[in-house]
Amino acid sequence: MQQITSDPFLLEIARTIDENNIRKRVELVHFPKKQRLIAAFHALKQAGYAQAFSYDDGVRWCPTAKAVERKCSSA
Repeated sequence: MQQITSDPFLLEIARTIDENNIRKRVELVHFPKKQRLIAAFHALKQAGYAQAFSYDDGVRWCPTAKAVERKCSSA
């Protein structure tokens, strides 16, 4: 099975996206949480806030410079 790891900052954003999606579309709760979080990571990647790096037995999700700049400017 492929391992999926994430930067803690990015994971928290993906969890927030997942919670917001479930509030809007209750039927999403029937999907496994891991699958919903991966979908959130892909949405963040499409928006330019996340990047995925493959390694031996998995994928590591990390924030992009765009995400870090946004985090720093809003602090």
